[in-house]
Amino acid sequence: CADSNLCRQVRQTVVKLRKAQYCNLKLFLIFLVIYGHLIEPRIWESEVLMVQYRWIYLIHMPLFGFLSGLFINREEDCKAQLFRTFPLYILLQAAAVLFGNGTAKPFTPWWHLWYLLSDCSWLCFAWLWFRFGKGKCRFVILICSIITGCIAGLIPFIGRAFSLSRTLVFFPYFWTGIIFNPSFNWKRLRF
Repeated sequence: CADSNLCRQVRQTVVKLRKAQYCNLKLFLIFLVIYGHLIEPRIWESEVLMVQYRWIYLIHMPLFGFLSGLFINREEDCKAQLFRTFPLYILLQAAAVLFGNGTAKPFTPWWHLWYLLSDCSWLCFAWLWFRFGKGKCRFVILICSIITGCIAGLIPFIGRAFSLSRTLVFFPYFWTGIIFNPSFNWKRLRF
């Protein structure tokens, strides 16, 4: 390198390349969310729209949870994502409470903000796991989270407050994303 300062800057700069198939999948899922909300008022009038609506909501949120965990590979990823997501949630929830004419409650995420709060909760758990669990027992946590998600719907005090029910139900998808990160050796599971 002719310019040593330039070479040093290039080496210090970490460029995070995106994988097109995951970005395209996220775009498709966002389209499904928009389409699902557009047809929602008419699903009771048409059986075709009802089937579409059910398939959309069966697929898109588990995939969003999976993709949220897919690129979390270490403690620093959790912190970086949390520092981007939590302030956004606080700002948008505060705006909903202030300008919602009494329809939004401080401890119940307003409409679509539940996902941001759930994602923050998942990231906190993943951070604790990377920090103190040292990456062990990932499949035990997955099994426990599936059981917890199934039982959460039966417990009366687990509901919309703090988005706890959705956080517990969709956590196994996020955790599966952490387990099967993009560099996961799929050939190990061939048998």
